Amino acid sequence: MFAYPLLRKSLQYCAAGGFALAVVAGSASHAGEMLARARHLQQIVANQYGVGTDERLTHWREMVSAGADETDAVKLHRVNLFFNRIPYLSDMRNWGTPDYWATPTEMLTVNGGDCEDYAIAKFFSLLEMGIAAERLRVWYTSAVDRSEKHMVLAYYPDAAATPLILDNLTDEIQPATRRPDLVPVYSFNENGLWAARGDGRDEKIGRPERLAQWFEMLVRMNREIRRRDLVATATARSAAHAGSD
Repeated sequence: MFAYPLLRKSLQYCAAGGFALAVVAGSASHAGEMLARARHLQQIVANQYGVGTDERLTHWREMVSAGADETDAVKLHRVNLFFNRIPYLSDMRNWGTPDYWATPTEMLTVNGGDCEDYAIAKFFSLLEMGIAAERLRVWYTSAVDRSEKHMVLAYYPDAAATPLILDNLTDEIQPATRRPDLVPVYSFNENGLWAARGDGRDEKIGRPERLAQWFEMLVRMNREIRRRDLVATATARSAAHAGSD
């Protein structure tokens, strides 16, 4: 669970293109020592971000696991409601920078995010719940009624269908035809980057890694996966060691 296989594919593509990936790797001489360090880090996170941090992450994993066998409609509803309950916080307030694309774990850890964080968290959650990447795209739009840019997640029931929009501003999942306030500028998923055209069709213009914020977010997520793998390995080794005593 939460292995993000499509993320690994994207990072492999980036590496083949000459990008240097700063991934976290390491080992401890004793599994118990590594586990103790992991627990110490969890306590630091809890002290810094609040005691609900682990609970939020646990609820997220439980939601994804429980919904894996549901219909797409149920998955969309559960994921949209789950993340829309996270408080809105600007990137400047959250991260001290005007534009930061958080990983789902980062968003849940700090218990806040802005529009792109909601869309990205929903995107990866639905991937983990078994929805194919080609049915999902993050839309970067111009929000007409607010004179600002806005990101949402679009779900395509099939290639020719009108997409459904998952928006942090509303719990109602609506077809794009009912959202005239959103004018698409570009969209992306794990497989591509598309520019919106005035005739309603999209033109594929490359890979999503052309978006610097997306690529940087993927690298941070890869670090999270490596850390999680290390903790899981340490836990298993410690349990095996305790059982042999």
